[in-house]
Amino acid sequence: MKFGKSAIGFVAPFAYLVGAALLVTGSPQGIVWFAAGSIVAIITALVISWIALVEVLR
Repeated sequence: MKFGKSAIGFVAPFAYLVGAALLVTGSPQGIVWFAAGSIVAIITALVISWIALVEVLR
C-alpha cells in the first residue's frame, strides 16, 4: 500500500522523461508525453492536496 502511494508522485516525472527522450531522438510524440505528464501532475497534485485536507480535518 505504501509503495502505491509513493509511486503516484513519480508518474508525471516519468512521462516527462519519456517525452524528453522522444524529443531528443526527433520524434514529435514527445510533445504528447509532455502534455500527458502535465495533466497527470495536475491530477496528482489535486489528489495529494485532497488527502492532506481530509487528514487535517480529521
